[in-house]
Amino acid sequence: MLSNYPVSIGSVFKIRFIHSIHLTPVEEFYSVSEDMNIVLNELHFDTYSVGMPSELNEGEQIELKDGKIIIKNMRRVFPYIDLRVGQVIANHSLTINEQTIKLSDITPPGTWVRIQINKLSILELFWGRLIK
Repeated sequence: MLSNYPVSIGSVFKIRFIHSIHLTPVEEFYSVSEDMNIVLNELHFDTYSVGMPSELNEGEQIELKDGKIIIKNMRRVFPYIDLRVGQVIANHSLTINEQTIKLSDITPPGTWVRIQINKLSILELFWGRLIK
């Protein structure tokens, strides 16, 4: 299933899930770069554990705020994000344009999902699929 959500350069979105090991929320904050890549800017989590960053890259900052560990200024660039929608615990959600979409509502749990920025015409966006 293909789902499209309108974004523009500089748009910000968030992926939220429950970590499978320490069972606490993780929030990843992204933006859309000028060259249509996805930039991880910030990461919020409660507990250091397997699968969480153990080192900071150059320029990154860490702070503790309201019981959360926050890594800022990440600027990690990706052409796309692949993830598998959680079947039991993860409860993945995507917040974009002030709308939160539970990924298991648009695709079955266990499904592999790719989040990618694509330039679409208004018709392609309206129909939710590529018109050939």
